[in-house]
This record gives sequence, structure tokens and C-alpha cells, in this order.
Amino acid sequence: MSDITLVLDRKKLVATTETNLIRIDQPGFEPQKIPLKMIGRVIVAGAPMVACSVWRTLAQHNIPAVILPARGKGAAAYLGTVIPTSVERRLVQYQAVSDDKLTLAVAQWLLTEKLKGQEANLAIMAKRNVKLDDYIERIRTCRRKLQEDRHSESLMGHEGAAANQYYKALAKVLPAKWKFTGRNRRPPRDPVNGLLSLSYTWHGHNW
Repeated sequence: MSDITLVLDRKKLVATTETNLIRIDQPGFEPQKIPLKMIGRVIVAGAPMVACSVWRTLAQHNIPAVILPARGKGAAAYLGTVIPTSVERRLVQYQAVSDDKLTLAVAQWLLTEKLKGQEANLAIMAKRNVKLDDYIERIRTCRRKLQEDRHSESLMGHEGAAANQYYKALAKVLPAKWKFTGRNRRPPRDPVNGLLSLSYTWHGHNW
């Protein structure tokens, strides 16, 4: 199976099937024809028109799909082989959730890796002759506090403080034409925030 993700997210988009492919029609564009063997998974967002034949074809070829809720509100619908159904795995997951020490350790690890990624990204951006040392150091301070904290409720505060510094640094790096001054949402007020919101929606309903 391919690793290509097919995203259907335009309101006037129409998805149908032809022999061994999915056809995408949009006003003002030439039809796109995508061979099924190239598709690893399908994400549907917004309100495109997807023919029933598309869902049947995806099922026949064991291609998983997810339908995201409008504006990120509500539950996503998963089709195909998206969700593991192992009873043993579910039991282990429930047992882990009830272990406070384990959940704290996992949360600390995940957030630490996230902040390390932010630091690494800013270090790369700083090579463009933009001074970002102060932002990197503040994120590093938040990361140290993550390791010292013993209350899971406080971890989100450290994560939020680091994110604030990260987006401030990003605003310094991006060209002014993108009008990005920081994170905003519901609705996003600039193209960069629009892309961020879309990517976070996908990530929140990942595979």
C-alpha cells in the first residue's frame, strides 16, 4: 500500500470512481485521476461530495479513511482498518490510564520531545541571520520545568508558555506578507494560522 494521503476538503469538490482510480472534479480545474494503488489513506474534511462508489471502492481495496467533523467539533468517523481492535491492547491502555505515575511520565516525555523539536526548529531558522537565542532559551527553561514538575495539571501551563515563545519567534522569521503575528484561531485570521489549524485537526484525528 502507498503512503500517499488523499485529502478531500473543498466544498464544491466531487469525488467519483472510474476503473482502478478515484476521479476528483472541481470548478475551474482539470479533472484529477488518482490510481487506487497510489492511495494509502483518505481524509475527508469540510463538505465535499463523495460518491457512495468511492466508499465501496475504498473498502474493497482495504484503504482506510477518516471523516473529520466540521470545524473540528464532534467525533471523527473512521472507516476500514484505521482503529486497532485488539481487546488485549485496550485493556493495557485502560490500565495505563489509571496509573498516575505512568501517565505523568508519559506526558513529561511527550512534551519534552515536543519542546526539543521546537528548539531544533528555531535553531534551524536562526541560520537565516535572525536572532532567536532568547526564544530558544525560554523554551529550554520550560522544558526543564517539565522534568521537575510532579503535577500533571501544571504540564499544560509549561507547554503553553513554550508555545507562546515559539510562535513569537515564528512571527519574526516569516515574511510580513503572511501577516502572522502569533497564534489565533476560530477562525484563523491569516494563512499561516489557517494551515496550522488544519494540520492540528488532522493530527488530532491521526491514524
